[in-house]
Amino acid sequence: MLRNCKGSQPQRLLSKFTENDHDKFDRLVELNLKYLDKLEIIDRDINQQSLILIGGDKEVENKYLKRLSGGLFSLEMIDYIILEVSAIKQCVIQILNIRSAPMKSIRNVVREYVENLGDDADFEWKENEQAHILSSVDCF
Repeated sequence: MLRNCKGSQPQRLLSKFTENDHDKFDRLVELNLKYLDKLEIIDRDINQQSLILIGGDKEVENKYLKRLSGGLFSLEMIDYIILEVSAIKQCVIQILNIRSAPMKSIRNVVREYVENLGDDADFEWKENEQAHILSSVDCF
């Protein structure tokens, strides 16, 4: 998000998350918690089904697709945005603590996103994007 901004645009974008007493960032945290709860329910369902079914790669792929459609994709995007705006880190940490949002889960979700990022057709882009995102995760 910020990588595509030029000149004063990154600062303007970050200011959107700090205006009105951090309303937009508060909303991001609310969405994070909502989708985290939805994903926990999906994971429980998948784990119960896993006790019944024992399969190979196809089952792993189906589980991942079920998680994506159950809210993982939205959670990944929300957490990625949280990482991107972590340039205002002090505010981010304060709001996450107030909302009892686990920072560790944000890191884990974004790491999972990085593992499944892009396709193998554009290996160089994929590798660069993974390195950029992982460096943000490490700083978070």
